[in-house]
Amino acid sequence: MDLRSFVEMEEPFEAEFVAFWKRKIRAGVSRGKFHAVVLGASGGLDSAVCAALSVAAGVPVVAVQMVDRRVRGETYNPGYFDELGAERIPVDITEEVADRERRLGLPPHWTTVLGLNLLVRVAPRRMLWALMAQMKRSHADSRLGRHYERLLTAHRVRRCVLQTIAAKRGGALLNCANRTECELGFFVEGGVDDVRFGQWAPLAGLYKFQVRRLARFLALPPRLLQQSPSPGFGGVRDEHFLGPYELVDRILMGLNRGCSDAVILRALKDYAERVGRPLSRRFRPFLRTAYVEHLRQLRHLSAAKRGEGGDGSCTPPIPSH
Repeated sequence: MDLRSFVEMEEPFEAEFVAFWKRKIRAGVSRGKFHAVVLGASGGLDSAVCAALSVAAGVPVVAVQMVDRRVRGETYNPGYFDELGAERIPVDITEEVADRERRLGLPPHWTTVLGLNLLVRVAPRRMLWALMAQMKRSHADSRLGRHYERLLTAHRVRRCVLQTIAAKRGGALLNCANRTECELGFFVEGGVDDVRFGQWAPLAGLYKFQVRRLARFLALPPRLLQQSPSPGFGGVRDEHFLGPYELVDRILMGLNRGCSDAVILRALKDYAERVGRPLSRRFRPFLRTAYVEHLRQLRHLSAAKRGEGGDGSCTPPIPSH
């Protein structure tokens, strides 16, 4: 099976998708029990697209920016949400997160951040991949797992904050997770990006490359498209854990179509040969079977965590395109 067409020849879906979600959000707010849309405004591309989609629906939008002051190296883009016309509510969650960490007996914040930044920059990729799989299986009883739990705590606090604000404002909670994150389990269980959270999850059926296409269709500022996706841990990027999204999405699409690792790897190498040299150099460390196997394993573990079938696909209802 030829994978070349999986991304490059995807049919246009943006206009139909936007029209569908504008109708759905507008109907849910104007004719339903909700008075507004409430979402977590991390400042990344996914939350920016969801905010733009909600504003386009013509309903009140509450963008909640929850910041832990101890976390450095993140870009929140508050001006974007202000320019969009959303009501932006800044919430300082530093003390609440720190208090919960103390009650849980978790390691000091600085030790976790320092260790994580050293790990993603120094550890061999295969070691990092093995640690990711270990954390996905079970992390509660390990020393490393205590640091992992500390990273997740802020995301669970954010969920509580969003639920409180949504209840006070009579708002429908909008989940900003995308399909790539969902299939790989690259979200915090019980956090704001857990696809089981919220009334609507418009992007949960879209791969990251499709979210980028949607961002261009909605005329989001170039700076948001150029921004490196981040899990919000401070100083690290999604690519440190998953690899380049250009390759991740191709692999997931291949797996969902039942392609073998060899066929997927051939398609990745073909793609790398067709892009410019700087990108090709960036892709080179990932053009190996072990990388495809790593994502296959994450996908399987994520499906098991969600209690779904073994194929690992994550396709919540979205308009067909």
